Amino acid sequence: MEQRNVLFICTGNVYRSRRAAEIVGALRGYAVRSAGTAPVWDGVPVTQTLIDWADEIYVMSEREDRHESFLRSHFKIGGKEIRVLGIPNVYEGSPEEQNALRSVLSEKLSPYFPDLLGV
Repeated sequence: MEQRNVLFICTGNVYRSRRAAEIVGALRGYAVRSAGTAPVWDGVPVTQTLIDWADEIYVMSEREDRHESFLRSHFKIGGKEIRVLGIPNVYEGSPEEQNALRSVLSEKLSPYFPDLLGV
């Protein structure tokens, strides 16, 4: 199986995109990175290099956070599809909220990563 390069984007690269990268990164056949449109603390900023590296790009929210719009207005996306997961920035760092985030991410990602169903 050929490796797929997968990029996850959220706003701060603190919770949502990092958790998505952890979930998919545990699967075989994927190289995974995450970044933020407005990274804070130790977040990784999205760059053209990351966009170019990615075979697949997933953003957390368009309605609330305008992630897809940001990428399209600041970077050359080419013909790459940007998949919007529809996960708003409502999750904090408590164990309960992080478990809830993992559950939501697994549900939203499972159509794109069928191997998640066996995890």
